[in-house]
Amino acid sequence: VILLCTSILILHCCLSRSPSRGDKESSGVFSPCLPFSLSPCLLFGLGAVPWLVLHHALNYMIGGSFKPANANPAFFCWPGSPFHVGNLTGNLAHSGPLSFLLYAGSMLAGKRGFLGHNLPLFLTLPALVMLLRRHREIRREVLWVAGCCIGTWMLYAATSNNSSGQCCSIRWFVPLLAPGYFILALFLQRYPSYRTDFMILSAWGALLVFLMREGPWIQHMVRFFWPIQAAALCSWAFGHYLRGRTSPIRRIQQAHTENSVQKPLAA
Repeated sequence: VILLCTSILILHCCLSRSPSRGDKESSGVFSPCLPFSLSPCLLFGLGAVPWLVLHHALNYMIGGSFKPANANPAFFCWPGSPFHVGNLTGNLAHSGPLSFLLYAGSMLAGKRGFLGHNLPLFLTLPALVMLLRRHREIRREVLWVAGCCIGTWMLYAATSNNSSGQCCSIRWFVPLLAPGYFILALFLQRYPSYRTDFMILSAWGALLVFLMREGPWIQHMVRFFWPIQAAALCSWAFGHYLRGRTSPIRRIQQAHTENSVQKPLAA
């Protein structure tokens, strides 16, 4: 998924930066070649191909096929195996759309949800919307992050039903922390007033980390998980409400409303 999204991003960058026909004619140089530079695309492809070949070769050496070894039920037919056809990752694992949607939602906001165990990432939900709507100069990067995260989420949601096994949260999504915090960095750089929101969620997240100090491979839900979720979201909403009431724009709007009401009364 990440490779596909990165390929699309690089291709789009090559297309958008290609010189126009008028620029070529004005410079006195015009060739009937492709309308965009292939160099970045070729370099990216040449850099990715060896790793793709190595990955599939190693997978074939271990499992005897190009299909992921963890998706082959024959490799798990041993006495006492906790895995079977019904809970292996790598094949379509849901009986219908409702089952898929419920499981996909639980991967983000359930008792082992990725967002619930990384509370500052809740801020990425409004951040994505605001950055896409108001900042065209970084729209490609934001769409790349959204594509990587949503694509990975949908892929695992469709091909698994075991929530990544015995661990605190969804361990498959750990690499998504990097693009998630990248979005937060872009967002907080452009909207410094939301740093308070980030600090509120981070404070509750620190408490959650303390309660997860046993390690990532615990067999039970984190203690006080749901109360912490409720307290974090409620305090975040309350802080956002207070900031809206005390912001300069809000005060100006209130003063304008009061003046407009007082004028008819004076008349």
